[in-house]
Amino acid sequence: MRSIHHIYNSLVEKHSDKSAELVQWLDEELLKNKCCFGDEVIPCFLKPYFLSAHDEDNLKKVTHKITQTLEKVVQAYFEYPELQNIFKLSKEEKPYIEMDPGYSKSIVVSRPDGFMVNGVVRFIEFNCDSPAGAGYSDVEEGILMNSFLIKEMKGKYQFTRTHRLDGLLKALLSCWKEFSSKKTPNIAIVDWKHLRTYNEFVIIKEYFESKGYPTVIVDPRELKFKDGKLYHEDFRVDLIYRRVIFKELWAHRKEAGDLLKAYMKGKVCVVNPFRSKLAANKAVLSILSNPAYDFLFTPEEIAIREKHIPWTRRVVDAKKFYGGKKDFLKELILEHQESLVLKPAEGYGGKDVQIGNETSKADWEKTLLRAMRADENWVVQEFVPIPTMSVPVLKKTGVKIVEKKVNLNPFVFGGRYAGSMARLSDESVINVSAGGGLIPAIKYSVKESS
Repeated sequence: MRSIHHIYNSLVEKHSDKSAELVQWLDEELLKNKCCFGDEVIPCFLKPYFLSAHDEDNLKKVTHKITQTLEKVVQAYFEYPELQNIFKLSKEEKPYIEMDPGYSKSIVVSRPDGFMVNGVVRFIEFNCDSPAGAGYSDVEEGILMNSFLIKEMKGKYQFTRTHRLDGLLKALLSCWKEFSSKKTPNIAIVDWKHLRTYNEFVIIKEYFESKGYPTVIVDPRELKFKDGKLYHEDFRVDLIYRRVIFKELWAHRKEAGDLLKAYMKGKVCVVNPFRSKLAANKAVLSILSNPAYDFLFTPEEIAIREKHIPWTRRVVDAKKFYGGKKDFLKELILEHQESLVLKPAEGYGGKDVQIGNETSKADWEKTLLRAMRADENWVVQEFVPIPTMSVPVLKKTGVKIVEKKVNLNPFVFGGRYAGSMARLSDESVINVSAGGGLIPAIKYSVKESS
């Protein structure tokens, strides 16, 4: 039986005379719908990531359980002081991380990064601080669902439209309901000015306002705290959808002092809360993948963890055990270079990630020496093989089907699965900001009559 990918690619080749026009149509539709990354149309492909109903059902269960375990890790930070040195917080930022946000969840908006092979996804990190992409994915999915290629496949397949922003808004409002008795909050989408992701903020703002929630897009430095309330000009801010990364906000804490003051006084509902930074730290995987911390989790959560989380340790802890073999830290990581990855625990955007089997021995040792420094915080992780996906790409000679490396990024809002996106690249470190592409994951099932 031919796979859905084979059928789709065959349609592209069958309509090769129209495919180039369709690629151009896609770019025009993305531009018209503000789906841009900076001044350029966001890199997309004329094909979604096809996610079977069966695989999506499994993904829902796995992400639900994984989010539960992450919540437990954050809670363990408060209950077990010996765990606190894992996160390497400064004395000054600790009160902001430990501040009760006014609602029960520590992680509201998250987007795990993983690789799916034969229906099994393995998560290499968790974006729990300020994950992006839900707005872009909704727009792309709406466009691709209207392409004649998808329409031509509807005789054999049933495609289900996902509205990720609906899940995002519901999660934000759930936090707001716990935080305040006021019915309709004024919402601010908060991040720095002039970011390349600004267009996604516009997409999200328009969606929120279409549902009846007044919304502004604000630089954190433009917020003013006065008379016990937070404002942007004359607009009172009740609920912040925080897109600014905490690390960057903290680096500019003097300029953004009014936002921080309002948060610490419990006068504004901020989602994600600052404590979500704990779950975003890649050192969290050194807790999830380490049997020494099994006491934190249920047997079901342990089973999920063992299947879906690769072996990960903080570099300072890695000398204890790897594959049952006790070894010294430096020798261990040098010996197993081909099967390991080194990455900063608080890095993002793929910056400084070193994949052992793609790195020279000299560069690997140089990175390891940096990671071992007392003022650094790095993790070493088992390398997870990266799957590929075939997509149509416009070449000078026409549209060609090429293979790209691909990861899968499910959105989890308020603990609930809310659809997925995928990112593609020729490089092993897959990131849109580093030149990759973004496509929506579309759920499908085979029609019984087929």
